[in-house]
Amino acid sequence: MKYLLTIVITAALLLALPACGGGNGKEDSAESAVSQTGGKAASEISVVFSDKEEYKPGAFELKKAFGFISGMRYNAKSTAKLAYVVFANYEAQLGLYAVEPPKEAGQIAIVVSFKTENKEIPFQQQMEEYAKMKVPTGTFQPCWMGEGMCFQVTYYVGGQSGGLAMSGDGASGTAALTTSTPEKLSGSIDFTSVNGSTIKGTFNVKVEKDLWK
Repeated sequence: MKYLLTIVITAALLLALPACGGGNGKEDSAESAVSQTGGKAASEISVVFSDKEEYKPGAFELKKAFGFISGMRYNAKSTAKLAYVVFANYEAQLGLYAVEPPKEAGQIAIVVSFKTENKEIPFQQQMEEYAKMKVPTGTFQPCWMGEGMCFQVTYYVGGQSGGLAMSGDGASGTAALTTSTPEKLSGSIDFTSVNGSTIKGTFNVKVEKDLWK
């Protein structure tokens, strides 16, 4: 089953309006430099797309990887915190509300988001409670807009409008976070979409920003 990401992008625009701004731990200089550039020493990811996906991305070779943090409101009654890891075969950049979608043909961005369980919180208190939330380490199961703790996968292709979900009904595998801090996300993924595309490997990326701060 395929899900257009239009609703998610619209939701993100609405959610981010109340709070804008920026989110430093010191690490080994070599690791820090690699994490900032998203080099393969920081993230070793193998991606094989099935020709059954709605967009036909073609070959993928990792060029840049980075992380960011954000929140998601669900019908103004509950909220969750998400840690995002972006894998791109071009110099992807973080935009105001999410990763800037690729523009050129052949450019691909894969976004993996690790989501906390939704919390029922009155709308007026959600930003205060969000600041206390933490995306935990551990193993996550695939989902799409689920209410529990899970991971979601979407992909964007240059020249196409919006992005598509890969982690809907029928997707399999796991993703794990071994480090989850405001400065760094590391872990692994072994994922197969319902159409047979695979994403496997490890990542160790710098968190560029918390978009809800």
